[in-house]
Amino acid sequence: MSKSLSCKIGTYTNQQGETKGNYVRLGSLMQGQDGGEFIILDPTVSLAGCLTRQNLLNHKAGKPVRDSLMVSIFDNSQQGQQQAPQQSQSVYPADKKPDSDELIPF
Repeated sequence: MSKSLSCKIGTYTNQQGETKGNYVRLGSLMQGQDGGEFIILDPTVSLAGCLTRQNLLNHKAGKPVRDSLMVSIFDNSQQGQQQAPQQSQSVYPADKKPDSDELIPF
């Protein structure tokens, strides 16, 4: 059993004019040989940043802001039914990538 953990951080409009969710993949929920479940998290994803983006969506929609992150679980074993969304693209335009010094917060 393998499931993807993702959170919605925005929306976009596709070529057909439909509004779709923009997701970032946080990690995977897996099952060990003993039947116990464990999570593997991507350490490069900022959970605080995801919460901020979710609260911006809520604020724009007139919903209350929250102090907890909403995480979706997508079953990877169901081929073609419900697939995990793709990881979001970089927030920086291709011609304006930050210097490596700007990415380090300390």
